[in-house]
Amino acid sequence: VPALAVDAIDTTGAGEVFAGAVLAAWTRGKIPIEAAQFANAAAAMSVCELGSVAGVRDFRRTWRWMREHLPSAEQPAG
Repeated sequence: VPALAVDAIDTTGAGEVFAGAVLAAWTRGKIPIEAAQFANAAAAMSVCELGSVAGVRDFRRTWRWMREHLPSAEQPAG
């Protein structure tokens, strides 16, 4: 899954956010590529704020942000 371009402020906790987001997506029935895309988006959002959790958003908001920022060829079905 290609990285999403963001202006990173603080990368603290990005890996943990990615791992948690993969699990959150899987438990909601997302297929592996969607889970990876979601986790990538969650981690990208998390580095745009200062601190390890300030940029973390809820599932729906993160999913919407991901859909807005993924190239159209990579859009998930759901």
